[in-house]
Amino acid sequence: MAGGNEVARKRGTVKSKLTALKNTLPSKIVDPLNVTIRFERLTETFKEYESLVEELLIEDENHTESVQYQTIENDYYATAAKVRGLTSSNSSNTTRSVNFTVPMGSSTLIE
Repeated sequence: MAGGNEVARKRGTVKSKLTALKNTLPSKIVDPLNVTIRFERLTETFKEYESLVEELLIEDENHTESVQYQTIENDYYATAAKVRGLTSSNSSNTTRSVNFTVPMGSSTLIE
């Protein structure tokens, strides 16, 4: 059974890792391996958070966490697309760094 405090802590961890990863993407030189490792860790944490939210919503489908989850989920998938685009475009590149420009978007709101 997921508790509200546990979900809030996991949400904070996901937001922190998501923000850290997003902050590495706008740099002109990005290390695809570093980005891939960060994304893998973020994915693990996101799955844990997602599982906790699902448990919470089973108990109360109108819980306020639902809105916050949707925001984080959208941000996670947008970042995933950027990471996949970066890593797939560099899969044949033998260098460890690449010039990569990402349009600046809105940042994650941390409450």
